[in-house]
Amino acid sequence: MQYQRFLLGLIAIIFLTPFILSSCAKKISADALNDYSFTSLAGEKVSLPVKNKYTVLNFWATWCLPCVEELPELSDLNKKLSNDQIEFFGVSIDDAEKTGKFFQANEATSFKIIYSEQDTMALSEQLGNDKGVVPYTVVIDQNGKVIKQIFGRVNIQELSSYLNSLKP
Repeated sequence: MQYQRFLLGLIAIIFLTPFILSSCAKKISADALNDYSFTSLAGEKVSLPVKNKYTVLNFWATWCLPCVEELPELSDLNKKLSNDQIEFFGVSIDDAEKTGKFFQANEATSFKIIYSEQDTMALSEQLGNDKGVVPYTVVIDQNGKVIKQIFGRVNIQELSSYLNSLKP
């Protein structure tokens, strides 16, 4: 009898834990973006997050092999999902000079590569990067809330499915 109660309790814990954890999950605001100024490699000022759009931010570095490997994949995904609802940005944690030299020697992306004179790694942490890794990708909704976090290299199929699910 005690064994059955224990077993039922264990089963309840196993099934309820995901629901409890998801309801306790910390909601991350993208308000920190308001404290940063961004510039594209073309010299344009960029404001984030983009109003009335989903914004995909990929934090990357020129010295990070997984970052560099996923840039063409993200560029292709951006082309496939190109519409008025989703906008991609590559946020370099390197300075403008290193980032510019990287793209002089490598293929450009279909989305804007941006940088800031401020500490973009600290920004990634404010946007939920509690592991302090690159690459780090976030999706921000039209209300300025982080709705998806990806630590490390992006699985393009999963990100594509997720972004497609956001379409009306």
